[in-house]
Amino acid sequence: MEFFSILFLIFSPVLAAFLVACPGFPNNSVTIRRFSKTFASLHFIYSLLFLIPFDSTSFSPAFADELTFFKQAWLQPLGIKAAFGADGISLITVILTSFITLVALFASKNKIRYSHKLYYSMFFVAQTSILGLLCSQDMFVFFFFLELSLIPLYFLISHWSTNEDEKMARKFLAFNILAGFFILAPMLILYFYNFAITGTLSAGIETLNFDSFSYPDWFKYSIFSAFLIGFWIRAGLFPFHSWFIECIDTAKIPVSMFLTACFVLSGIYGILRFCLASFGETFVNLNEIICAICIIGVIYSVILMTTQKNLKIIFGYFAIIQNCLVTASLAVLNAVSYNGAILLAVSSAISICGLLILILILERRTKSYNIPMPNCLCDYMPKLKIFSYIIFLSSVITPFLLGFYSMFLIFLGTGISISDFSLSTKILTILCAITLLFGYIFLISVFHQMLFSNSAEKAAKTRDISLSEMTMLTLISCAIIFFGIFPTNLVNIIGSTIHQIANILGI
Repeated sequence: MEFFSILFLIFSPVLAAFLVACPGFPNNSVTIRRFSKTFASLHFIYSLLFLIPFDSTSFSPAFADELTFFKQAWLQPLGIKAAFGADGISLITVILTSFITLVALFASKNKIRYSHKLYYSMFFVAQTSILGLLCSQDMFVFFFFLELSLIPLYFLISHWSTNEDEKMARKFLAFNILAGFFILAPMLILYFYNFAITGTLSAGIETLNFDSFSYPDWFKYSIFSAFLIGFWIRAGLFPFHSWFIECIDTAKIPVSMFLTACFVLSGIYGILRFCLASFGETFVNLNEIICAICIIGVIYSVILMTTQKNLKIIFGYFAIIQNCLVTASLAVLNAVSYNGAILLAVSSAISICGLLILILILERRTKSYNIPMPNCLCDYMPKLKIFSYIIFLSSVITPFLLGFYSMFLIFLGTGISISDFSLSTKILTILCAITLLFGYIFLISVFHQMLFSNSAEKAAKTRDISLSEMTMLTLISCAIIFFGIFPTNLVNIIGSTIHQIANILGI
């Protein structure tokens, strides 16, 4: 086996899950936790090494490999292959998934007090499902991993939620099964339609890039709309955001981190892979409608965010705002904004995870997720204050920190293309910019109320952050600072994929 094996990268977490769940593995919380964090650390380092041989100028997926059975393709008579590969966007999101999993496992200490074997094995299965989804080159294999991710997350939400809330987990399952129906139906239609035209059974995602005359208009719009609705629900975008907010409020912080940065992000990846790259002409024709819905979602989410006191819900709405901005930027039809959209997806995932870690640390001291926090809390936690500055400043678009460059590219790309917008879309865009400004002002006030509040309640003397907490915050802060100062490293990796999508759209 070659050292850089995409199959090993995808399936090694599920092997770790089986090992942890094995009856012979010590049923000791410390042993399980240390093994899981060690494996996650090695997996993250291994994923980073894939950047060394990666050719950022190539338009074909790198590290291509296929999982075969007795030297035969999986379901070969049906034209379904367990083929995997990674382009620039896939590789970045794979590394991000591995990184967030590592940070979430560090955050699980002291939050998970029972069923440790089940918890950590479910987390690794969830990681494999997202990695397989991101690297799949076959649409049915993509769907298999899409649905596989629901199983571990159902248990992670229900069994370790605030009140073991199975009702919320069932709502999560119901919304995402509905999303799966909207995704599977067009896949099956495309599969049989292509067979009727070509006489060949094939489920390869690349076969979706047919010439514009291959499909009637009504057919393209129907298939495109079904894909868009399915992935829209999966991404928790407005107006299908209620399940996401309730899950963020109910689930433990580490699970919320994975939901926000990996599960939801896979929905946006699906929009990019199936709606934009595969049905470019249809996407171009409907771009203003998509952009308008996203802008309305941003405005609506900012308004609701500013009325909340629960920090988990506040940052949940902030995640929706960021994801709506990412999707709206894809609808701008500009290569500059596309670079900004991908960078914003990565930066918001990291920043929001950092914010969730901050409230995790504060909740351990104050036993509350609500603002304002006890007065003078920062006086007893100077180390936390330093890290919190980095994370919050990154969230409110501060130069030289992760998040600023992505928003700069989005605003630049929007400025280039705004003359092509209709008057109503221009007005919505201006309203969105103004609303965002108020949203960032509110986040600054939240930061003040978390650590510098003037509330009447005084903070009892409390300990500063522990070594485990410092490790989490250091990982997040290093990513924020490094890619804030050197953002072109990310741009270079995704450049060829963005160029390919631009060619498909003719922009």
